[in-house]
Amino acid sequence: MSSSKKKPMILIVDDTSANIEVLMGILGGGEYKISAAVNGKEGIEMAEKLLPDLILLDVMMPVMDGYTACRHLKNSINTKHIPVIFLTAKIQPEDITKGFEAGAVDYIVKPFNESELLARIENHLELKQNREELKEERNELRIINKTIEEDLNMARSIQEMAMPSQPPNASIAFHYASMAQVGGDFYTFFELSDGKLGLFISDVSGHGIAAAFITLLIKNTLQHNQNHLDDPETLMGALNENLYGQTAGNFFTAIYAIIDFKNSEIEYVTAGHNQPYIIGEEIEELGCDHKSLPMGIVNNTYLKKINKYYKSQKSFLTKGSRLLFYTDGLTEAIRLSEKDNPDALDFESSNLLDTLLQNRNESAEKIVHNVMEDLKQFRETDHFDDDVCIICAEM
Repeated sequence: MSSSKKKPMILIVDDTSANIEVLMGILGGGEYKISAAVNGKEGIEMAEKLLPDLILLDVMMPVMDGYTACRHLKNSINTKHIPVIFLTAKIQPEDITKGFEAGAVDYIVKPFNESELLARIENHLELKQNREELKEERNELRIINKTIEEDLNMARSIQEMAMPSQPPNASIAFHYASMAQVGGDFYTFFELSDGKLGLFISDVSGHGIAAAFITLLIKNTLQHNQNHLDDPETLMGALNENLYGQTAGNFFTAIYAIIDFKNSEIEYVTAGHNQPYIIGEEIEELGCDHKSLPMGIVNNTYLKKINKYYKSQKSFLTKGSRLLFYTDGLTEAIRLSEKDNPDALDFESSNLLDTLLQNRNESAEKIVHNVMEDLKQFRETDHFDDDVCIICAEM
C-alpha cells in the first residue's frame, strides 16, 4: 500500500497492552495510521468516529468480547463495510466458524507471525480499496446511465413531435412502435389541393440515436422542399441530393405517395422500400415498374447513369379497397422462441397475408389494430427487434 497517497488507517482493539505494542511495532513503519482501543465497546465508538480502513480485533476482552463487537460493527451502516480480522489464540474450527459468522473476513493466530500478519492486512486493504473503487465506478455509471436515459427521453419526445400523433383524415390509420426509446422509422402526411393527401414513410438502416437523428434530417429536408409536394419524382430527387453524404454511411428506404381519394388513384415513387399491400378481395402488392435504390447511397447523377433515378408511377384502385404501407419491422419479425432458428418463418410468410385477408372489410383503424395484435401474438412479446410502422389508407 506504500504507493497510495492516502495512508490506510488501522484500528487495533485488544485489552493487552503488550499485544498492542507488538502490533504497533510491526505496523508502525510509516505505511499506516494506527489507533488503538482496549475493549470492544471502546473499539466500536472509535470505529464509528474514525472509520478506519481495517480493524484488528481481539476475541477475548472484558466489557465486550470480539464476537459481540464485530456483530455491532456489521449492524452499523457506518462500519459494516470495514473489514475485521480477528486476533485469537483459539484455533478450534467452531471458534473460527463463530468469528466468520459474526462478520470477520479473516483471523490471525497469536502469537503473531510478522510476515503473515502484513500479508493478510495488505490483502484485505487491497480488497477493500477495490470494492470502494468498484462502488464508485458503479455510482458514476448510474449517473451516466441516468443522464443517457434523460437524453434519450428528450430525444424520444423530439422525435414524437416530428411525426403526426393523429391521422390527417378518417380514411387514414397508423401505428408506430420503436424497438428502443428512439427509432429509425419515420412517417408524415401532407394535405394537398383537391382533397389529395401526400404520404411519406421511410426506414433508416440501423437503430437508436443515429437512426433517429437521420429521421430528423429527413423531416427537415421535406419541410424545405414543400414546393415539390405535388411532384413525387422531384421531391424524392431533392431528398436524396440533399442527404447524400450526410448520413454517416447509413441509408434509408422510402416511399412518397399522393393519394387521390376522390378518384381512387395513387401516384408514387419507391426508393428501395417495400411495396404497399392492396387489401381487397385478394391481397396483392401495389405494382412497381421502376424501383430505385435506397437513399443516401449514391448521388442523383449516378442514379440517372444506371437508370435508377426516381420515377413516378400511377395506379387506379378499386373503390373501398385499402392500402397498407409499412416498414420491414412488420414483415421480418420472427417468433421470440425461434430467434436462433435460421429457418424460422417471418411474420409476412407466416401470418400477415391471412390477417389482411380476414380483415379486408374492416376499417383502416381496425386493420391496423388487428395486424398489431396478431404481430404481438406471433412474436410472443410486446417488444420487437426492429421499429414497426404501419399506415393504412381506405380508398
